[in-house]
Amino acid sequence: MTWEPIPGWPRYDINLYGVVKSANMHVRAKNGGLAIRKGRILRQIIKANGYAYVTLTTASKRAQLTVHSLVARTFIGPRPVGMNVLHSDGDKTNNYWKNLRYATQAENHADTLIHGRRPRGAKHPAAALNEQDIKKIRASNKKGVELAAQYGVTAAHISSIRSRRVWKHI
Repeated sequence: MTWEPIPGWPRYDINLYGVVKSANMHVRAKNGGLAIRKGRILRQIIKANGYAYVTLTTASKRAQLTVHSLVARTFIGPRPVGMNVLHSDGDKTNNYWKNLRYATQAENHADTLIHGRRPRGAKHPAAALNEQDIKKIRASNKKGVELAAQYGVTAAHISSIRSRRVWKHI
């Protein structure tokens, strides 16, 4: 298995799949002498956002970083300004280097739609209406104020539905 040093983190190596290991380190022992702490594979934590994280340290700093950003930094190169690291297959836990790419925020946003990771319509947690309601609103001849009272939303929202500023996919 190929291990490469992580740029900016000299104590750590990473492989093509995102496994991170620490190097052997000289540390201060309790008796005041030096001891060698053997290198090990670091435990990865999957946070609520679905991404894997590892904690890296130097003599003066400690940081919790996403594994996919470390893989990209090491095997793809430095991240261009304003770019994000995207998973081509949409799987946030697949940190294999060929599955990662740099892309703009707009491409990242579009990617969430392609992979079905952005709730739309009635699946959105803040949705007050469903697809059938939208169809009825668009087909209705009633005034926006009347429909707003009927469906428990604002007249401005009814206007946005009718002009397709929202619920574009219906």
